[in-house]
Amino acid sequence: MAALIVVDMQSKQKQHDFIDGSLAVNDAAKTIPRIVQLIEKGNWEVIVVSRDCHPQNHISFADTHNKQPFEAITINDHKQELWPVHCVKNSSGFQLHSAIHDALNQSPNEVIYVDKGCDVDKDAYSAFQASSHDVQSILADHRVQNFYVCGLAADFCVKATAMEGHKVTGLPVAVVEDATAAVDDGSDWRGELQECGVYLARTTEVLL
Repeated sequence: MAALIVVDMQSKQKQHDFIDGSLAVNDAAKTIPRIVQLIEKGNWEVIVVSRDCHPQNHISFADTHNKQPFEAITINDHKQELWPVHCVKNSSGFQLHSAIHDALNQSPNEVIYVDKGCDVDKDAYSAFQASSHDVQSILADHRVQNFYVCGLAADFCVKATAMEGHKVTGLPVAVVEDATAAVDDGSDWRGELQECGVYLARTTEVLL
């Protein structure tokens, strides 16, 4: 009994989102058909869909601190990466990519949407830090025995979700590496995942 976690596939043109805006991830668009395949063809106990969901003055926004995007500052002894304004709740940039949205709406599997980063003074990369739901409880309630993670971005929210998920649930976890893409192509996100006991898989293997 497996679950699929789809991370932050949010996209509207001219918005600061993860597919085609100022926070666009390299090769993000190439992940869309594979994620649609996973949604449509996988036999899932539950599909958990995470969404970045920020207030206008979120702590991670460079504008909030009168700084430039992609700088880092220290807040209460914690390093905070600063980003352009993105995924503001109920804005067009908050919405899921239309192909992902349609596939989820047509899925026979149960779909649960979870929002993270909703608190103005707290950033959250992992879906397991969602404000709206307890993802660990969702997986336990559905008696999930293992789960797969896909979406954006491989070296931030996907990595954080997989690593924290493995840690808090103790379940086998795999990141679907051809259904994700990284902000930094040179980052060793695969090695970091494997060091933490997270597996790597490909869409064709998952759907066997």
